[in-house]
Amino acid sequence: MEKKTIDLPEMMNAGAESLNIVITKNEVLEMDITNALNTLSQLLDDKKTALYFKEKVDLYFEGFNDNKNKLWEVPDVRNYICKLDEQFPFWFYFLSTNGDSLFLLFKSQLIPFLSPEAYKELNQPKLRDCFITRWLPSMNQVCDYTGISLHENDEMTQRLFNYLKSRKV
Repeated sequence: MEKKTIDLPEMMNAGAESLNIVITKNEVLEMDITNALNTLSQLLDDKKTALYFKEKVDLYFEGFNDNKNKLWEVPDVRNYICKLDEQFPFWFYFLSTNGDSLFLLFKSQLIPFLSPEAYKELNQPKLRDCFITRWLPSMNQVCDYTGISLHENDEMTQRLFNYLKSRKV
């Protein structure tokens, strides 16, 4: 797999408004998270970078336009996201609440095609566990690292919950 390098300091100097990480179909099919993880890991290289890209990252999956299923219904995409999440749980700090990446992250953690009763029984506890034990503590860790105030942390958390409510997750 060809290694793609994104120069985050150069993007910052150019005043980039967002960071769009493009994941190819081949990367998904081969479960190769190397390029995405290399880019995501750079976000934590220093405080300035982490602060700059706070809530500015989106993930795009290239090559799945012909698929009739929604991305989170595609097993390979779901597995890829879960594998990436195992290595990088800092989504709540970095992912934008303007795009679909957070929604895709949430939905990829859940069992698809369940009845409402089964969804409530199986998926709600799983999602709650991801929130409480993984994603919120990871966001708090980056907030501490960057010196973000408790007030701003609360505002970020509120934006996340508003996002979820608007997407009916």
